[in-house]
Amino acid sequence: VLRPATVHDLLRHTAGLTYEFSGDSAVQRMYREHQVNIRVPGRDNAAAIDALGRIPLMFQPGSVGDYSRATDVLGRVVEVVSGQPLGEHLREHIFEPLGMTDTLQHLGEQAPRLAPGFDGRQPTTPWDMQAFAGAGRRRGSRAGAGKAAAQAISVPLIPTRRA
Repeated sequence: VLRPATVHDLLRHTAGLTYEFSGDSAVQRMYREHQVNIRVPGRDNAAAIDALGRIPLMFQPGSVGDYSRATDVLGRVVEVVSGQPLGEHLREHIFEPLGMTDTLQHLGEQAPRLAPGFDGRQPTTPWDMQAFAGAGRRRGSRAGAGKAAAQAISVPLIPTRRA
């Protein structure tokens, strides 16, 4: 590694990280083998990022823009700096002050309120949207980000009527 990755790299997806589901390189296979995934039952951000830290980078930091687990690492940075679990920090400092009562990490009974995807299927979990995450993915391109943003707009929670 020529230089360490920075928070700026994490924000720009140029930290040298990748996703385990976006290919089959040796590094991506290691991501799968070590279960570098925050959705592993019983695993918190700290454990997931610790596992990620044991795997080589996919690219030199700053050299390639590639959507990646950088956002998971940023979530862990927030946890360490704030001293709170990410969900708790977001709820207390962002969602509640802004009145964002329908912003959730785990949908539970809210799942039926998700708008259907482009394929017409009704998602039941946020992870059903994983296909959306890779749909517009072009390694570091604005076109891919624009397509992903357009798709993100199409999957809001459907407002409910208040009595």
